[in-house]
Amino acid sequence: LQHFSGAQEAGVAARIYLEALDEGGEFLAASTYVASLFEGLAKNFHGLQSESWDLYLTHNARLYKAQRWKDAHDLAVQLLQSSIFTAPEQGEFLQKLRRFYQETGFQVAHGLEESGKIREAEPWYHLAASEGEDVGTALRAWHTLLINYDLKERLPDFLNTFLEFEKWNQDKGKNKDKDKGQDRLPEKENSSLYYSIYMRKSKVEILNSNPIKRAEALASAAPFAPRKEDQNALLWQAALIFGAYYRVPELMGMLEKIEEGGS
Repeated sequence: LQHFSGAQEAGVAARIYLEALDEGGEFLAASTYVASLFEGLAKNFHGLQSESWDLYLTHNARLYKAQRWKDAHDLAVQLLQSSIFTAPEQGEFLQKLRRFYQETGFQVAHGLEESGKIREAEPWYHLAASEGEDVGTALRAWHTLLINYDLKERLPDFLNTFLEFEKWNQDKGKNKDKDKGQDRLPEKENSSLYYSIYMRKSKVEILNSNPIKRAEALASAAPFAPRKEDQNALLWQAALIFGAYYRVPELMGMLEKIEEGGS
């Protein structure tokens, strides 16, 4: 590395050096070395070179294998601060790096939750939910946040987080059909998470003594229910509540949806 700087041999030496650090369990030193490569490229006004990116991916994979999620997240944070990613041509690399940033944040949260440190996990889940590129990972993070709240003790926290989730859902979460401009149901796994979130919200509104909000939550949950019968049952529940409170437009909307569903 010292005598063949810029030569082909330097790339081979870099790989051997990085592998030696990782295999020796010196993950922090390896991360520092990878970060220094990116810093050097930025200082010399070079674009991101494939060799450096490949070294990062190799080291990141070893961190994943060792489940060193915090180390992998810290490295992603450090690289995201590099000016090397400000160039438009680095967009693809930047998107992948943001996914690593989000994914490792989620894994840090999951590890804390598994250790019983639920409160400590919350900011990490929030990070993965609100600052990531991958909709599926974000949705899992929102779901975990909302499901973990003790509704008797933290009802306001649930409601505030749900408002954040709704804003995220409007901005990023919904899958748009570009040809028709309509919302399409997300994949099956995501549908079950949406269903769980909105059913949780309907329960919250029982505790909150707000039947109209409960009916709205039931109507929101309906499209994500696993079976057509379940969808219609939720719509009927919402329709009955709207009807009981003389909310005629909402009632008619529910009846139209039930009719469209063939029941």
